Amino acid sequence: MAETWQVPALGDGVSEGVVARLVVTAGTRVSEGDPLLEIETDKVVMEVPAPADGVVEAWLVAEGDTLTEGAAYVQVVAGDAGRAPVDTEVETKAETGAMPDAADPAEQAAEAEAPVVEPAPQVMPVEPSPEPAPPPKMTVTSDAEPAPAGPAARRLARELGVDIAQVTGTGRRGRISKQDVKRHVREHQAADASGAGVTGTPAPGMAAVLPDLSAFGPVTVHPLDGIGRAVAGNMQRAWREVPHAWVTREVGIDALAEARARLRARHPDLPLTMTALLAVALARVLREFPWINAAYDAQAQARVLRENVHLGVAVDTPRGLVVPVLRDADRLGIAELATRLAALAEAAREGRLSAADLRGGSLTLSNLGGLGATSLLPMVNWPEVAILGVGASEQRLRLVDGEVVAETRLSLTLGFDHRVINGADAARLLARLAERLEEPLALAL
Repeated sequence: MAETWQVPALGDGVSEGVVARLVVTAGTRVSEGDPLLEIETDKVVMEVPAPADGVVEAWLVAEGDTLTEGAAYVQVVAGDAGRAPVDTEVETKAETGAMPDAADPAEQAAEAEAPVVEPAPQVMPVEPSPEPAPPPKMTVTSDAEPAPAGPAARRLARELGVDIAQVTGTGRRGRISKQDVKRHVREHQAADASGAGVTGTPAPGMAAVLPDLSAFGPVTVHPLDGIGRAVAGNMQRAWREVPHAWVTREVGIDALAEARARLRARHPDLPLTMTALLAVALARVLREFPWINAAYDAQAQARVLRENVHLGVAVDTPRGLVVPVLRDADRLGIAELATRLAALAEAAREGRLSAADLRGGSLTLSNLGGLGATSLLPMVNWPEVAILGVGASEQRLRLVDGEVVAETRLSLTLGFDHRVINGADAARLLARLAERLEEPLALAL
């Protein structure tokens, strides 16, 4: 008997995701635990496994659709029951949200009288039955009825920052087309130009509308993927919620560089990067500054001090910036931390991080020295209250005891939430961090 499967829990604080890929096609027999589809959430692409054995009857979603926890996404025949493979054309159109043409005028007339709802895939009956099987029911996750629009119109609305529920449809029974979405945007652009948007507040149901840049020359639109949207949203929230301030100082790292070279010569397989050594030093220093290893509860107006040091380390990947977390980093030895960090960075670049790998960080380390940036003013990774930005090392001439000395200097910048951390606190943390970096033996303490 046919049934639907629902989206499982996506993780703490994650309410929705975008369908990145349908792993199997309609008609495929799957076993419990087999991957069915991939959902892209905040910085993670996670596989959704089959909760039981069965045969995939029809997809109720298409790639690019947004799913929430508990929503139905596939119709299956559970257990050993099965059916003949679906027609390729029906399967393809079902997965893209389009429906095949009716077989005859009578069916077309019946379709014209039917209420307009989200396009549902047509499937062949599982068992011979004197009565036609009812169409699959979609799980609605809100009290309001979903706007009558197909996947193409919904995808365009997401790309343009439009709330599809605010768009007036001109199709049959109010169905929303891509042209309706574009008209909605043009109308709001016109309202802004006439003075309706002088306050700078976006119209209801919309993000701020970008002017039509194509009027000045050819343009190409590249919609952000799930990670890009997550980063953009996090940065906007951090800038809106956190009053930022920054403190910068330089630290000499000649002794650290020499110690690192000796260790790498003795242990060539150890991934002892400068980022790993910085992470070791920073994690140990955070134990001494519990009010920085913290979060801020704005509603309660209280610091939330963390007992564990879970250090986030920013990793540049082909799919965007991600921040995997080193658990209990202050308790790890140099070799263990370096090894774990290398494994997390590799998993991040290959898209193999789990949602748990990205949660619970208490402070973030962002090192752009490898890209030649001499300094940076990083934004706090909310709900953390501080972030350390590291630039490239540079040779500097300094006057020491009346003599000119060449030194390798590294720029460190601490960005922080000025509601709970003041400049003196930030300066003290950087001073303590400099002491550990300038004396390599201190890293072992």
